[in-house]
Amino acid sequence: MTNEEDRPAGCRGRTGGVLAEGEKLLERAEGSLARGEYRAAMIDLQNYLSDHPENAAARAQLGIALLELGDVNGAEAEIRKAASWARATTS
Repeated sequence: MTNEEDRPAGCRGRTGGVLAEGEKLLERAEGSLARGEYRAAMIDLQNYLSDHPENAAARAQLGIALLELGDVNGAEAEIRKAASWARATTS
């Protein structure tokens, strides 16, 4: 279980609902990537990103999954979006 102070500021004090489901999707996607189950990872990451489009790390992971599935153009698009979000959050 995550300590309250370990959560990003915008997520503190929220339980259940979209946040908990999003965390589950990310955990499942990471496990799928680790096992080489790229289609499952892609589906979970797309579902997660429909509610959290600004998450650069999830977009980069989706790019990796798409690349492994042979979708080079889709992978490039997601990695470009990830880089754009990462630049926006560090500026």
